[in-house]
Amino acid sequence: MKPEERVLEDVRNYLRGHPAKPFFCKIHGSRYQKNGLPDLFICYKGYFLGVELKRPEGGRLDPMQRVIGKQIRDAQGVWEVVCSLEELQKLLDRIDRL
Repeated sequence: MKPEERVLEDVRNYLRGHPAKPFFCKIHGSRYQKNGLPDLFICYKGYFLGVELKRPEGGRLDPMQRVIGKQIRDAQGVWEVVCSLEELQKLLDRIDRL
């Protein structure tokens, strides 16, 4: 399994078991997918999160991912790059404190 796939699997398992029961989906692989969309969409406690998963060592964003990330943030959503389950947990902890 590739490092990025491992991060995805860890994140999915964590979200499936989370007590808040967040909604999440991965849409990659659809011919209707817009270039640059985040790997995961998560709705957590009323917040929209776009999460781009990257491998822990050296994952890079392409220019369109940066554009989409800015658009999500400009719309007052949360867009983050996550390289590990721990980073996702920190992101959800930040949301909990809002």
